Amino acid sequence: MGLLDFLKKKKAHIISNGNLDKLTPDGELPYGWYYANKDFTQRIEDEYRRFSDAVYEAKKEGVRAEYNALASLVQYMEDVRKLCESKGECFVEWASVMVVNPTVYQQEKERLQYMETNLPALLQQEEVLKNLRKDILQIIEHTPGILQTEVYKKFSPDLKNVVSNELYQLWAHERISRDKQGRTYSLRISK
Repeated sequence: MGLLDFLKKKKAHIISNGNLDKLTPDGELPYGWYYANKDFTQRIEDEYRRFSDAVYEAKKEGVRAEYNALASLVQYMEDVRKLCESKGECFVEWASVMVVNPTVYQQEKERLQYMETNLPALLQQEEVLKNLRKDILQIIEHTPGILQTEVYKKFSPDLKNVVSNELYQLWAHERISRDKQGRTYSLRISK
């Protein structure tokens, strides 16, 4: 019997004789717990990763998709927490580190509550941002020489930095021209 076989046998002995239902006195998972429950833990970790990835990908698709994916993730985290509570303290400890980290869970839940509360405004802002460049060009085309500060006033105050950046990009790509007028610029469509 080689050293590797001895270690495997020793590990199997520790797992079979140890109490895997209780945390150690230090509050840690008992030796062998993860190995004994790897089918369960791996499945949960894979599912959690899929839900997390879905939230990340949904952000690219828009507010509604992000909201739906985030709601699914938060619900999944709650379901895992309840399932682990029904299975014992070792499962609760594992879940609080690997899947339902209290800090991450709270952040995701707060983000979801914010989106629920502000969903109509977020959808409206998304629509504004989607059409921002076109709207800015129309304003400048219909009012040649308009001051940049007047363009800002046509949009929500919280979009000022976004509008400013968009105006700069339009100027940098020579879609508009700008002439210094005191502390601001006079804007025109480039010829």
